[in-house]
Amino acid sequence: MYRRHLFVWLLLCFGLVPVRAQSSRAYLKQELDDLVSRLTEKQLVRLLRYGEHLMDEVSGAGDRPAPAPAVIIWDAYKFDFGRVNASESLYIPFKFLWLNGPPYQVTDVKSSCNCVSLVHFDPPGHYRSKGEILLHIKPKQLAGPQTITVVLLDNSDSQGKSVLFIDMDVVKDKAPQDMK
Repeated sequence: MYRRHLFVWLLLCFGLVPVRAQSSRAYLKQELDDLVSRLTEKQLVRLLRYGEHLMDEVSGAGDRPAPAPAVIIWDAYKFDFGRVNASESLYIPFKFLWLNGPPYQVTDVKSSCNCVSLVHFDPPGHYRSKGEILLHIKPKQLAGPQTITVVLLDNSDSQGKSVLFIDMDVVKDKAPQDMK
């Protein structure tokens, strides 16, 4: 019963009582005001927050669609370096085409080896134009054949990430003529 009174009081406070219930509005308001006067300040704050939550549910504020993602097409999702020295510092450009949606943005880069960093992000200037991401790879702690997974935290899909792959065969500090 108390919960029902609370709900009706919230409806009254936020002006959501239907027209047919207006005749009993004064009585309900007085009764509910008496109940509220016995609440502590903490309980009253919780009650008001709950009322705001109910208003959001009624207005559908919690059901707003997520912003549209940027639509991009990568020239290549995978790059193969072949054999590389572990002491080399490698740079790789990944190019893409921005087709539609909001401007493409990259907020962070993560990799499976923690050896990849973002050097430069060249966003496209307008729709249907190309952009580029330049990644820096330091394979010092790697050895042998490797497939590095690079996750770009971006706005290109609902999950907020793009995944790229880099293949390489890391050789420990051999002279370039020995790598042939």
